[in-house]
Amino acid sequence: MGVPCYFCGMFVRRKVNKSGSTSVQVVDKSCGGYRVVCSLGATIEEWEIRRLEAKGRQYVKEHSHPELPLFGQGIDYRLEELVSGLGNSQVQVIDPEVIYGKLYDEIGYGAVGSRMFRHLVVCRLFNPGSKLKTIDYLARYLGESYSPDQIYRFLDNLCHRKGKASDEPDIKSLVERISFEKTKQECGGWGST
Repeated sequence: MGVPCYFCGMFVRRKVNKSGSTSVQVVDKSCGGYRVVCSLGATIEEWEIRRLEAKGRQYVKEHSHPELPLFGQGIDYRLEELVSGLGNSQVQVIDPEVIYGKLYDEIGYGAVGSRMFRHLVVCRLFNPGSKLKTIDYLARYLGESYSPDQIYRFLDNLCHRKGKASDEPDIKSLVERISFEKTKQECGGWGST
């Protein structure tokens, strides 16, 4: 397995061939897929594989983008040193709630007062997909457990379907009113209510 160069997308990898020999390649993954930049050779000897890998690392160093002046020399070492010194208690996962939840609150949707509505809106913005994928995402990453029936009942209520009980709140009208007022505010108060 190669060690990637995080700034240029190139790294050196070993590839075991059907013949039993090992090829050493420089691979570029900067455009999403993997592309072999050059093959440095194939051998069955471990010492020769290491020599080819060193040659590959030199190739990556010579053909990678220059380091950003903001970071200066030795950034790879400093990053490795920083990351290796971190413990689990020092790492915080930034989830979509930090960004989209703040946006949700700034628009004023907090007035809806529905935890499920908040989860569905944030999830739809961050990870659009089917209702079942949404349920899976919420369970896996937020620890929120909803059944498909709960989601569909909520969406029926949101869409103000006929046959809705009269004591259920009209969430759709509230969401529309909040959206209209926020849009009006952002656009300088145009139109009348």
